[in-house]
Amino acid sequence: MGRRSVWLKCLDVLLGGLVIAGMACAPLPGEEELVPETLEQSLLPPLDNSYQTVLYDDSVTAGWNLGYSWGGISYTSTTSTKAYGTSSLQVTSGADSGFALGADGQTFPTNTHKAVSFALRPGTASLAAIKSLRLIVSQEGTDGNAGVAIGNYANPSFDSLGAGEWTRVTVPMSALAGALTTFNKITLQSVSAVTYGMDGIALEKVTGGKPYPTGVAYRGINRAGMEYGNDWGGWTGQTYYEMPSSTQIAAELAYYKGKGFNLIRLPISWERLQHTLNGPLNTAYSTGMLNYINLATAQGFTLVLDLHNYNRYATGAFDGAGNQTSTYVQRVLGDGTLTVAHLADVWTKLANLVKTNPKVVLNLMNEPHDLPMNSTTWFSGIQTVINAVRATGSTQLILVPNTRGSDVGHWHTWAPGGGPLDSVAALSITDSANNYAFDMHSYYPEGYGSNDESSYGAQLTAVTQWARTHGKKLFLSEMGIPNQQPYAQAQITNALTFMNNNRDVWLGWSPWDLAPWQLTTNNHTGDYTANGITPINWYAAFLTANFLAL
Repeated sequence: MGRRSVWLKCLDVLLGGLVIAGMACAPLPGEEELVPETLEQSLLPPLDNSYQTVLYDDSVTAGWNLGYSWGGISYTSTTSTKAYGTSSLQVTSGADSGFALGADGQTFPTNTHKAVSFALRPGTASLAAIKSLRLIVSQEGTDGNAGVAIGNYANPSFDSLGAGEWTRVTVPMSALAGALTTFNKITLQSVSAVTYGMDGIALEKVTGGKPYPTGVAYRGINRAGMEYGNDWGGWTGQTYYEMPSSTQIAAELAYYKGKGFNLIRLPISWERLQHTLNGPLNTAYSTGMLNYINLATAQGFTLVLDLHNYNRYATGAFDGAGNQTSTYVQRVLGDGTLTVAHLADVWTKLANLVKTNPKVVLNLMNEPHDLPMNSTTWFSGIQTVINAVRATGSTQLILVPNTRGSDVGHWHTWAPGGGPLDSVAALSITDSANNYAFDMHSYYPEGYGSNDESSYGAQLTAVTQWARTHGKKLFLSEMGIPNQQPYAQAQITNALTFMNNNRDVWLGWSPWDLAPWQLTTNNHTGDYTANGITPINWYAAFLTANFLAL
């Protein structure tokens, strides 16, 4: 957004934005270069010694060994696929065989460990065989127990996984221990012959650290500001633009990190970033952007870099000296002047700035609308931009917008220019990195009846079903609700609960927006829970309770 939704007209929306943090264009002094993640890796919780005893990550932890495995078991280390680190184990198990880790002569109390967890990759195996694998804990020299089939303990669920994707299985000790008071062996027993990948095997501690998340991977806010100062586009109308100091930015980020947010969406202006089409990126603007990204990355945020231009660009907005002008011409992509090649050019330059940091997400365009093209032409153009980004070597997550404000309701009803529905044309999108999701916006109530308005979650149902049917991922990068309405908090809870329950499809959410930076007129304290604009407390149940170390 960055505007108020066209169909909501001038309704003031509640939701808060956050500044999106993220990516360093190069390693900081003394840091190692970050290795890009795949989508399935980025969705798994990190291994964290503050609340886990890690038994396997690239190698078996000292004191533990795989010699307890029995039956028709074989395993090899491979670097071709992994959930963590640089390698994983490829396990081949015969029928009625056990892949097992044990610790000779040791005992571990069952009441100090709340779960056993590991990453698993079904690959091409039968899902029935995978789901029937039984996890067993036992103490050497004593009988174990019958164990628990792992089918219902995977997040994302086994049924939702795409080809080659990993999931994390977490089985509570309360379901495993039975009468046992101690254990020193963990076994994954097969019922039928099966092959699978294993990585990141860990014991979850009762005390310390953060709980394993039960919700979506990304919980963020939109940090409006860098897209403002435009007389030429969008619906913002503001004529100011100021960047806060690094101290102010760091303080704001720390505040929201403490609340439990782990993602920031940072809207930026195409014209301010690139004063002329196909021209160089403006040094001052891109430096400020990268500074924000570096500060956010240092605090652990994932940053969504959002080109907040509604599929438009104002030619002549800056003169040759770099000064903003009052004369310009508003162009729309596809009008004969503004082209897909221009969009590919700016994203090629942006990707080259940030491609070494896997915590940056690339949001190709905010809310395209009223385009002089049909959906087939639009998604063909977006495919060209995706290909250009991948040609830089970037493997980061890309968010793909639709032709009608990225709106969830229009996804399955909108067919611009006499072409196919967005939801049909979008199926043509491919990605060599297999790391993309569709960018969605949803404001409740929509007010035009194309969706079920009985609840905020119901409004998201149709696109969720579409994504699950076609094996696609979604990200709700903007959401909002009139904050003066008595139903507001209950409906926010309804929407976030719906996405948590459908986290095999939804990667996360980020409400719109934080108050814009107005440094000369507005002395921000950082606490937006008290200003009556963005009731962050509405999100509290979905933040700290699921908060992982960032």
